[in-house]
Amino acid sequence: STRKESSAASDVYKRQAQQQTANKTIVIANQISKTLQEQLPKPVAVTPTLSEAEIENSMVVYDFNHLKVKNVLADMKIKSIQNNIIFRLLPKNSNFIIGSDSAVQRGSITHFN
Repeated sequence: STRKESSAASDVYKRQAQQQTANKTIVIANQISKTLQEQLPKPVAVTPTLSEAEIENSMVVYDFNHLKVKNVLADMKIKSIQNNIIFRLLPKNSNFIIGSDSAVQRGSITHFN
């Protein structure tokens, strides 16, 4: 049993370590700056509400000026079972988004004005 669990965990890390790419971006916010929108994978959709829609091969940006941490974590847990989902966080009152595509590699910061 432990061997199977170890193998399953190893598979997850291997999958997470692979370079992920997004074919579109979903920003959960009331609005976003034009400079941020220009830096995100196209097309970019901005929506004020969390959705359980299928979003494989997408980047999801959560705006903490608009959302509660508890709700974001619950949504990330649901979406994380889909394939090739990239999560980014926009902290309150900031001009950057943060996130990591891997459990084993350092994350990234994307600045905008």
